[in-house]
Amino acid sequence: MRINIGDVVRVRGDQVLGTVVSITGNGTVLHLHTDGQGSRVVSPRAVERVTQAHEPLHPGRAVVTVLLIIVLVIVLVGGSRLPGIGAESAICAALALVASSALRRLLNGRLRAVRI
Repeated sequence: MRINIGDVVRVRGDQVLGTVVSITGNGTVLHLHTDGQGSRVVSPRAVERVTQAHEPLHPGRAVVTVLLIIVLVIVLVGGSRLPGIGAESAICAALALVASSALRRLLNGRLRAVRI
């Protein structure tokens, strides 16, 4: 199982939910922040992940994402206004495919996690 800082986990023994604050001891100790009970130290084997944390979008990635969306909109609008089905439409369709796949890769970036 992979647990990342910021993941929400449930302690199996007493079903308490907590957010992972830090991972120490080469992945052998988890520090959790729980509502109403403060912080808690548990073993990774005593928890199960409820939800995965998401890192905020990096500013560089955000700029590239916005540019790809603009390119995609221009290509789709330009492709719909071209007369007939010719080479121009095929080029526009190929550019739209490239832009959408690059956008998907940017938005589905991998999180850094610790295997425990």
